[in-house]
Amino acid sequence: MPAFGQDFTIQASAMNPPSVDPGIPSTATISLSTLNSTSAVDVALTCAVTAGPTGTNAAPPTCKFSSTPVSTPGSSTITVNSTAATLPGSYTITITGTGPTTTHQTTVIFNVVAVIPQYSLSVTNAISPTSVHAGNGATATISIIPAGGYTGSVMLACSAVTPAVTLSPVCTFSTNNVPETAPGIPVQTTAPVPVTLTINTTGPIVTTTEVFHPETLYKFGAPLMGLTLLAGTGMRRKARRKLFGFTLLLLIASLLLLLPACGNTNKGPTTIQNPAGNTPNNNYTFMLSGTDSATGQAPSNATEVSVTLTVN
Repeated sequence: MPAFGQDFTIQASAMNPPSVDPGIPSTATISLSTLNSTSAVDVALTCAVTAGPTGTNAAPPTCKFSSTPVSTPGSSTITVNSTAATLPGSYTITITGTGPTTTHQTTVIFNVVAVIPQYSLSVTNAISPTSVHAGNGATATISIIPAGGYTGSVMLACSAVTPAVTLSPVCTFSTNNVPETAPGIPVQTTAPVPVTLTINTTGPIVTTTEVFHPETLYKFGAPLMGLTLLAGTGMRRKARRKLFGFTLLLLIASLLLLLPACGNTNKGPTTIQNPAGNTPNNNYTFMLSGTDSATGQAPSNATEVSVTLTVN
């Protein structure tokens, strides 16, 4: 029979979170109260794993308290930890409270779930620009995010484009300016892998033409002709003709040689209507998908990732 006023009660809340991946901790609150007295009782707390999955477990869960001993009424937080090597399953953690004359126990259940290697997709940089004219394009950044130790190669694709039209926009994927090719984009670490999504549209064909500026001829030829007239003053008519003819040939030859080097032509844009037509004006939504090239595994996203581009 314990001495009057030296007894206590011990209770544990449910673990939070109730189930965890290996390596993730979970906590519970241990509450202690004095039994049959208003006098405080100092209670030392200990914990141990008393039941769990069968088999060799190189890394069973461990537990510790935020404070011990605890003076009643009071509480302490128990934290249960595991590692990546902890076997999945349910573990019983027995908590023992030891007072001056009595000992009481309670238990909590620590659930470790099996981790499935997987990956998800996320739009980390939105489409830019959001609106383009037919013939122009836009880009966005899509990240492949591994989880649970996933490694592999992922082939990305635009699984659907709505609305479906003739000459609809076309999407491609690349990493570090290298286009995506089989077997896909490698995912080898725990870090997200950024991928550039490029969306191209069909539009008018723009070419460049060289435009000659005749004022160049005047600037170069006028002084030369003036010098020729001055030099021909006082010469006989036949001699002047020969001089003028020679000067004209010299002027033409000089222009042919000097014009390209002097940049006396300008390149101007010329727009030619594409005979195949243009991408129609509309708001286009692209549904993005991924496939593990070895297993066919799809992303773990609850809903498909999408981007939208306006063609106007």
